[in-house]
Amino acid sequence: MENKNQPLRLENPKLFPFDICFPYPFSDCITHYEDVWKYDFNAQSISILNHCASLLDNKITASYNGKVQKPILWSCIVQDTGTAKSSILKDYTSFLKDKDLKNPEPESAYITINATYEAICKYSTGNPKGILYELDELATWIEGMDNFSNGNKPKFMELWNGAPFKVLRKGEAPLIVENHKVNILSFTQPDKVNDMVKNGDLSSGFTNRFVFANMFDNSFRYDSMKKPKTRYMQRLTVIYEAIWNIKPQNFVFSDKANKDYCEWYNAFADKYKDVKLLKNYLPKLNTYGIRLAPILHCMEFASFCKINEQPSNEISTETIERVCIILEFFMHQFEMVLENRMPNYSKQILNEKRIEFQKVYGGMPVSKKYKRVELMKMFNGTYGDKTLSDTFQDSRLFIRSDKYYVKAIGNE
Repeated sequence: MENKNQPLRLENPKLFPFDICFPYPFSDCITHYEDVWKYDFNAQSISILNHCASLLDNKITASYNGKVQKPILWSCIVQDTGTAKSSILKDYTSFLKDKDLKNPEPESAYITINATYEAICKYSTGNPKGILYELDELATWIEGMDNFSNGNKPKFMELWNGAPFKVLRKGEAPLIVENHKVNILSFTQPDKVNDMVKNGDLSSGFTNRFVFANMFDNSFRYDSMKKPKTRYMQRLTVIYEAIWNIKPQNFVFSDKANKDYCEWYNAFADKYKDVKLLKNYLPKLNTYGIRLAPILHCMEFASFCKINEQPSNEISTETIERVCIILEFFMHQFEMVLENRMPNYSKQILNEKRIEFQKVYGGMPVSKKYKRVELMKMFNGTYGDKTLSDTFQDSRLFIRSDKYYVKAIGNE
């Protein structure tokens, strides 16, 4: 799949790295459906991640340095109307929907498109898999909570944590929900992002519980005479069945994976910790790294396993490398969401730099091209060499073309 001698890299922050992070049966299917029906790359990738997470037993956990997490994933795909949202949901969750229709337990459900908080709690009881909550318009769901059920946001935020809880109901016995796993797979339109990323939801941590993926290609979708080949989805159905049959266990990071993830996260955090909105998002991404690890681990196992085989409980450093690349993608996507919400977001980032840095930056002509060595000399003393090197790669501040850099924010 990739050159083992070269470290994996996020080549394009606007494109989910499915080609290097997913086993080839998934990446082949994504590529095929984009070619035939122009299904968006990012929407397909996130739908697959959510679907696979929802196939896992709700007692499955992952441990990293003493931190234990369930594979719970709340995602929001920012995509225009008329871009096959419903078809993508239908095609990439059909396996779970079929399992739900055959579910013998009348008091449980594996997937839903409309449910109250109380119903989610009720149908999570005795449910071995958890619930995938599909939302065609996330902003509308949030607006409904704001307008009619102000107490539900904090309750749903507790569901994200995955810990056991008790529901107290008037006139009824308490409902104890010991094992639960509520995943959210949602869409919203670009012009409704502001409704999703409100100041209150940012400060409360509600928005930060979501990972975002903006539509990669929003060009017009012409009709096509092409038809998809059934073998791609059929191959995934076999893989989904293998994931479905994975028994409950606690997956653990290998010793090297523990070390590598810790080092990667600390270096990653150094790039973003000086911007408040991104600093607040970092801890949730750190948690998502633990949650994504067993999902990718089981996707990799199920893609090539034998019948009745079970996966190793140890998550490799190679899997964690892929997790880190996906987290980098999610951070870039979150920045894009903030850009939609705040047109002056890039300037806000500049304003949070040291005064000395701002003075040098402000004195740069808008269109002049600089080599990296020239920038290092100009900004010498404003930050250390490593911080400056990372800053020059920040596309919000500098535009790079070949070996040259141009400032990204114009002079007032």
